[in-house]
Amino acid sequence: MSSPLRVLMVEDSADDARLMVRTLQKAGYDVTWERTETAEAMQGALARQPWEVILVDYNLPKFSGLEALRIAKSSRLDTPLILVSGSVGEETAVEAMRAGAHDYVMKDRLARLAPAVARELREAELRRQRLALEARMREEEARYRALVEKSHEAVCVLDGEGRTNYASPSTEQILGYRAEEIIGRTAFEFVYPEDLAMVQADFADLKQRIGDDLTRELRCVRRDGAVRWFDVVATNLMHVASVKGIVVNYRDVTERKQAEAALREEQAMFNSLTSTIPDHIYFKDRQSRFVRINASLARHFGLHSPDEAAGKTDFNFFGEEHARRAYEYEQRLMRTGEALIDLEEKEIWPDGHVTWASTTKVPLRDADGTINGLVGISRDITERKQAEERIREQAAMLDQASDAIYVTDLDCTILNWNRAAERIYGWPAAEAIGRKTTELISCSDPLVASVRANVIEKGECSGERRQTTKVGRPVEVFSRLTLLHDDRGRPRAILVINTDITEKKELEARFLRAQRLESVGALASGIAHDLNNVLAPIIMGAPLLRDSVKEENARKLLALIETSARRGADIVKQVLTFARGTEGQRVSLQPKHLVRDMLKITAETFPKNIQVEDESAAEVRLVEGDATQLHQALMNFCVNARDAMPDGGRLTVAAENVTLDEAAAAQMPGAHAGRYVRLRVSDTGGGIPPEVQNRMFEPFFTTKGLGKGTGLGLSTAMGIAKGHGGFVRFCSQVGKGTTFAVYLPAAPAGEQPADARSMPPWPLAAGELVLLVDDESAVREVACQALTEFGYRVISCAGGAEAIVQFRASQSKVRLVVTDMMMPEMDGPTLVKALRAIAPGVPIVGITGVSDTATMSRLRALALSALLAKPFTIGQFLPAVHAAMQPGAGSAT
Repeated sequence: MSSPLRVLMVEDSADDARLMVRTLQKAGYDVTWERTETAEAMQGALARQPWEVILVDYNLPKFSGLEALRIAKSSRLDTPLILVSGSVGEETAVEAMRAGAHDYVMKDRLARLAPAVARELREAELRRQRLALEARMREEEARYRALVEKSHEAVCVLDGEGRTNYASPSTEQILGYRAEEIIGRTAFEFVYPEDLAMVQADFADLKQRIGDDLTRELRCVRRDGAVRWFDVVATNLMHVASVKGIVVNYRDVTERKQAEAALREEQAMFNSLTSTIPDHIYFKDRQSRFVRINASLARHFGLHSPDEAAGKTDFNFFGEEHARRAYEYEQRLMRTGEALIDLEEKEIWPDGHVTWASTTKVPLRDADGTINGLVGISRDITERKQAEERIREQAAMLDQASDAIYVTDLDCTILNWNRAAERIYGWPAAEAIGRKTTELISCSDPLVASVRANVIEKGECSGERRQTTKVGRPVEVFSRLTLLHDDRGRPRAILVINTDITEKKELEARFLRAQRLESVGALASGIAHDLNNVLAPIIMGAPLLRDSVKEENARKLLALIETSARRGADIVKQVLTFARGTEGQRVSLQPKHLVRDMLKITAETFPKNIQVEDESAAEVRLVEGDATQLHQALMNFCVNARDAMPDGGRLTVAAENVTLDEAAAAQMPGAHAGRYVRLRVSDTGGGIPPEVQNRMFEPFFTTKGLGKGTGLGLSTAMGIAKGHGGFVRFCSQVGKGTTFAVYLPAAPAGEQPADARSMPPWPLAAGELVLLVDDESAVREVACQALTEFGYRVISCAGGAEAIVQFRASQSKVRLVVTDMMMPEMDGPTLVKALRAIAPGVPIVGITGVSDTATMSRLRALALSALLAKPFTIGQFLPAVHAAMQPGAGSAT
């Protein structure tokens, strides 16, 4: 098998180079070679890779063989270099050997080349081995010197008398003396006096034991007088020629000795604690076997001594289920290293009885951090668990109660809070416990202090109390408080049982309000009847006087009287609308006039710190509606806006056109696509809280104080809007204000408002006879005069009985009967029935001073020719009379 050989040839003849390669190949070498002719080429080849042999021709045309030898030598490579030449003398050969050649071969004797190469390769390998050995020796010597001179241990060599022949440099660091200071002094000089006799005896014994060593811990005195502990190893090397003494290695172990002493103290303390502490303490190995337990656990297990538990497991003491569960916990702990902290364990014993323990288990690790066991601390909590179970049972019973039950300390701090309390007040137990009732639910601190003092004095207290929920909603409760005492009879807490009576109180209040409203309704109906009878003659009589009054001031005064009477009639109608509801007259209205009237009222009556503004559009569509009812709706919104701005602000009222498409109408309940007029009332008040907004339109719901609101304003306004075929929308933002908007269907295009229509002339009669019946003389007189002035003949009666007599007497001549519906002795409906019994086809016009919805509905059932609500005008009265007499006139609708 060929041996690989890398050869660099410095040769100018390619033929000679190939001849040398063939010679080496014949000798069994697998030659890798490169030929160079110049110094630069040779230097490049030496830098590119290592060569095993360099063959140099002595005679070179471009540079000399000796120069090539110097280049090879300067490269500091230990590569055999053989000079090859055609002719070389002895002096030349000597010079070449001095220049660095290892051998020379004549070109005519190349048979020597292969042996020369083999010899030089062997010698080069020997040189490399010798150099490596020398390097290792130097390294070992340096390492030994570093260990001795830099070590924290000190070394000294003693002769047979104990005198110091050698001391390492670390002696100064350990004993405080320089090495040269203790040469020639005995080692016994530095030994602590109490240990000197022991050391001298050990030294005498060791001298007799050639090759043996001795280990001892002893105390020495440093140069600064400090007493230190040392770990000493002395070896008898008297028989070793290079040593001839006792070699002593020693190191300072004072800190370790102190730590050992502290550890012994801690161990003693630990043993004392574990033997006396009532908790159960135990150590286990990786297989969950007990290694050690304390006296408390031994007693718990029924053992005579803690040592009896060694090697046993939980299976030796507990039931199968508990032991298996504990084993799984512990194996997972030792596998993951995750401690178990305050784990409450249910301990099931072989006889079936159950105890509870609170256990903490943590892994134990060796010096390398490997888990080799665990330590556990357990405390018997059986009594506590039983007490907690009793408390849970009691708490469960309390949570079933519908009353709010809670316990506070004497400073009103909540200690317990049942589920009903959470439901009634909205505070979860986690948020309520630990806080004071004065912070959460009590409205009046002085009242709380008074109740608390009363309970402490008398032991109990009860009564109705007003409190608040988490969202600020008031709640009425019937509260029963009982003082609780501790074991020594001292007051310690207060038990509170509160029954929510909010709904009951609200129902009572609603019932009382309903009764008041019923009374108001009855009273309003009576008053309205009388007032309408008073106003009717004024409203009908004023137009009759208008043409006869020529003086301008008198005409103005007459107009003022008529306007005031009409306003009074509107007020009566509004009272009836509020009390019982009344049917108003639906006419075509201009909403801007409603806004103008409302702004005038608010500007005159609202506080001056409220700025009133009109933001109505320039052109607003007409609506069909009752002006009185729409006035009332706007007034309700304006009053609420006023109350929302106690410190002043801006009130805006507007009328504007709105057109809703199908998409917009779908987002507004109650709306349909089409043209609307929007009446808008906006304020800059405090806004309506979100939790209140869902209840705003409920009847009797109000956020105003007692006596400041009935809760009917918004519900009445919504009812009016729905009655007109419209709907109400609002938007409110806390701290920024509220806007209410009433959407009313726009009237068909082309209609004119009622006050803009040209009134036709009142119709004249041709002497037709009218039977007029009314118990109010003023009404009779004005109506009689009006009829007479416009061509009618009139029979006037003050009651129903008289009217029947007069009708029978003039039955053939009477063309029409006009009768009041509310009269003493015989009312209008009875009279109507009596007259129709006499003359079924006689036309009858009814007039009434009470126009609430229920009354008007009953009167329409009489199928009268017309039905007029007092106070009516001449313009309403005369056309109705004229129309009722026409052939084919139907009943009033």
